[in-house]
Amino acid sequence: YLYELNDQFMNEFEIFLKEKFENSKTTAYKHYQRFTLMIRKAIQKGYLDKYPFPEYRIRMPKKRIEYLDSEEISRVENLDIKINRLEIVRDIFVFCCNTGLAYAEVSALRPEHIFIGMDNEQWLRIMRKKTKKEYAVTLLPKAKQIMEKYRNHPLCLKKGMLLPVYSNVKMNAYLKEIADLAGIHQ
Repeated sequence: YLYELNDQFMNEFEIFLKEKFENSKTTAYKHYQRFTLMIRKAIQKGYLDKYPFPEYRIRMPKKRIEYLDSEEISRVENLDIKINRLEIVRDIFVFCCNTGLAYAEVSALRPEHIFIGMDNEQWLRIMRKKTKKEYAVTLLPKAKQIMEKYRNHPLCLKKGMLLPVYSNVKMNAYLKEIADLAGIHQ
């Protein structure tokens, strides 16, 4: 019952997830997030008077971010790829490396995001999804080349996009394939 929820319940729930289902701390955290969302909805609807476990927290484990060095990026960039889907993903990855854009921004790029700057060069201007701040960056030759390559791609023409970006799940899966082909193992 909702009235039985407390810190002890959450502690036992976390142990249950880790022991019974061998969930990692990250997976347990995701379950905790979803569970607390439902608790907050119960409070909004009046089923609970207050948050039942104010002292309990599962912290997302800190992950050490791994970066590719310039030699690894060069291997990806120069990789001879015969599979179309992997070539597209590689090109989008290289585009991201040359613009500093994340998946959320590159998947939202439209022609209206391009403008001519005071230096008479092409720039991209987009609102960053995570920070909600405007971001502007000059287009380096490699980024321009990639945009030009996909200018007439059917997906770009159909959806009015600058690049034919796959779903985040597919992009990540294909990037792992590309890393394997490039001999990058982290």
